[in-house]
Amino acid sequence: SHLWYKKTLVIWLVLTLSACPVGLLPTASDSPFGVNLSGPEFSPWNGQQFPTVANWDYLQTKGVNFVRLPLAWESLQPALGGALDPTYSASIATALSRAAARGMSVILHLHNFAHYFDQAHWVSSGCGYAGNVAFSGVGVSIPTSAELADLWTRIVRAFGAMPGVGGWELMNEPQGNNGSLVPGKQLLFA
Repeated sequence: SHLWYKKTLVIWLVLTLSACPVGLLPTASDSPFGVNLSGPEFSPWNGQQFPTVANWDYLQTKGVNFVRLPLAWESLQPALGGALDPTYSASIATALSRAAARGMSVILHLHNFAHYFDQAHWVSSGCGYAGNVAFSGVGVSIPTSAELADLWTRIVRAFGAMPGVGGWELMNEPQGNNGSLVPGKQLLFA
């Protein structure tokens, strides 16, 4: 049952590394050493924050050169198929700039588990985490492959040429979906 995950990971690695600018690929003396930086995937009322200058400086002193940055789809694109939120997008751009200034690569990572809260219900539910599958029901949807492709098209157009981008993770742990968002389809349509 985890075979699809392994296949997706291999395909993701091949696509990521083949699209990665040569300067971002590790050399034999510069092996990737990284961390997950949690914060941006939380709701704005539940501690959503992006790494500070001090956070980036600390990671640099520890030799970190690779960061996985989780994002909340609901904060990045408040309406499915709509424009990216300018404030949240500016925070992503700042994070990428700060990482690049310290020689780090960032994987932008959609942390929604293949779920999406519409804004009204995300706010009223008190859900504190992107795509929280524990809050199923009213206002929670399973986005289609077309909606995921729309989002990633917007993300790549907004951030793809920025220094600091080391790759993309299309969806964290898709689960509980009706087959409209399955890893193979994500790779085909995004």
